[in-house]
Amino acid sequence: MKIAGIVEGDFEILLKMAGVNIYSYEEFDEIIKREDFAILIISEKFATRLRDKIFMHRLRGNAPFIVEISGKEKITGEDSLKKIIVRAVGLEV
Repeated sequence: MKIAGIVEGDFEILLKMAGVNIYSYEEFDEIIKREDFAILIISEKFATRLRDKIFMHRLRGNAPFIVEISGKEKITGEDSLKKIIVRAVGLEV
């Protein structure tokens, strides 16, 4: 199973380095229909735009599992960008 990402900026670079397939938020409908993705990592910026679609997808309980990550400007204290990626993806970058 693969991991897809709808992210921007530093997240895009880090997730690409971890082997995550990156897509634009316009491709959301196509991604959630694919059976080869187990996880979709989406940044808060795009999750806000797709809130209704994400809600309906979660109600159906289908794969991929959607993980929302906050933007780096909202990271405070001990949480670093690297720690968030490790928690979301499960891989050291």
